[in-house]
Amino acid sequence: MAQEEVTLERSLDNAANVLRSKMDANEYKNYTLGTIFYKYLSDSMLYYVAELLEEKNISLEEAQKLYEENQDDQYLIEELDIKFNYVIEAKNTYTNILKSINNHTFRVSQLGDAFNSIESQGKEFEGLFDDYDLYSKRLGNTAQKQSDTISEVLSAIGKLEIVKTPEDTLGNAYEYLIKQFASESGKKAGEFYTPQKVSRLLTRLTLVDKDYTDGMTVYDPTMGSGSLLLNFRKYVEHSERITYFGQEINTSTYNLARMNMILHHVDVVNQKLRNNDTLDEDWPVEEITNFDAVVMNPPYSHKWSANAGFKDDPRFSAYGVLPPKSKADYAFLLHERKCEELALIKKALLQKLFPKKDEFKPEVRYKNFSDAWEQRKLGEVTEYIKGFAFKSKDYKKSGHRIIRVSDLGKDSIINNNDSIFVTDEISKQQNKYKINKNEIIITTVGSKAELKESAVGRPIIVRNSLGYLLNQNLVKIHGKNNKDSRFIYYQLLQPRYSQYIATIQRGNANQANIAISDLWNYRIFITKHNEQQKIGNFFQQLDFLITLHQRKLEKLKQLKKFLLQNMFI
Repeated sequence: MAQEEVTLERSLDNAANVLRSKMDANEYKNYTLGTIFYKYLSDSMLYYVAELLEEKNISLEEAQKLYEENQDDQYLIEELDIKFNYVIEAKNTYTNILKSINNHTFRVSQLGDAFNSIESQGKEFEGLFDDYDLYSKRLGNTAQKQSDTISEVLSAIGKLEIVKTPEDTLGNAYEYLIKQFASESGKKAGEFYTPQKVSRLLTRLTLVDKDYTDGMTVYDPTMGSGSLLLNFRKYVEHSERITYFGQEINTSTYNLARMNMILHHVDVVNQKLRNNDTLDEDWPVEEITNFDAVVMNPPYSHKWSANAGFKDDPRFSAYGVLPPKSKADYAFLLHERKCEELALIKKALLQKLFPKKDEFKPEVRYKNFSDAWEQRKLGEVTEYIKGFAFKSKDYKKSGHRIIRVSDLGKDSIINNNDSIFVTDEISKQQNKYKINKNEIIITTVGSKAELKESAVGRPIIVRNSLGYLLNQNLVKIHGKNNKDSRFIYYQLLQPRYSQYIATIQRGNANQANIAISDLWNYRIFITKHNEQQKIGNFFQQLDFLITLHQRKLEKLKQLKKFLLQNMFI
């Protein structure tokens, strides 16, 4: 094992020895892991202070002194806030608290003030130290004994260098500690930890023959500490473009996942984590996200309520019965199977609710509709606005976001670490480029990748109006004269649309483009407004339902191919 990992383990063993006679292992992990996290936040900031003040290769003690001398520098404070989304006052740094411990002036309230300050600086930090009970009687019966116990824990970890180490080393050590403390407490490590071998296998199975260079979304309905989610960083190019979705029922473990994300430098906009029970309530239907990958290591044979109301839940209703209360794992399996069924249903209904080639009536109709549909050019039934070429000199780190081709995911706008923004003033000047709810965005420049994320001509529909602005190489359209934009959008998901785009695109494989005039010549079907609304609403609701479940599992042949190539050597 690498030297820095051994040092970390030894230090944490020393800290655990302080607590071992006072409480169970499942409790003292809250103190040791919480201490590592606090030290990471503090040390990262101090090193950056030194960098900003152009002092290189200095110790934390020297950086602390430098910070104290410049803590009234408003520019410095603003730069720290921009970099980390938090600022720890000089008196609240880990290094300064260690100094008070060495001077025998430390009081538990100092650490409490530091934690409260961090937790108050943003939603991503709220409640992270809730399990770090500074005033627990287990630490000691008096305030002095409590201070002595905490000071010993802080001192045991205080000499560790945890910032200037390889990121993977720190992450692996962190996960190792979770596993070790779980084992010592007599609990199953799987409650909040997925072994690396299992994690690697699950991750690589979902990535067979996939290209997520332009970004991806991954969801873990039982995320534990988030180690399985974070494993995708090792195998996806441009891992900073991954958006992580996760749910965890245990609040303490949920907080571990949040800490783990920060330890791995995951931008807050790429963290979508919820403290919730997936079986009781899956990912919210109002959030439209068809995940690129869904992975989980569910707590097998875990008990669940099996309440009769679940028979009306779309995940279980088709089967007529519910899994036994003592076998929640069966419920998770049904959850996966339902996802596959919904994906197939949508594909079939896109073919049946719209007319086939050379026909003017769909195979399936709503009641009281019988008239033939008519074909119209896309340009005749929609209005459009081409994106604006915003100037790079106007880009800001916050404000009104500009949406580029690279910001479009599989079927929605995604969050990128390199998002660009403009000021309120520029946004008002370019108000017509604001993207509105139910508008369709189409790429006019991209690759010849048959409507993958980077492909030219690829459509997405905007589910919510967030005030974003449209950049060049994109066009936004909406139905005019009472034409339903959703009805139009779902026709653009059919194979004949991608086939048409292939005939009008120009350029090479990596940089293709389409002319708006050619795009407008694409012919779509139009029917009465009421029927348009019903069909558009139906598919929208179906998409809502699909977001409740994981993506369709990899095809059996792909899995077999992968296993043969990578496991049986």
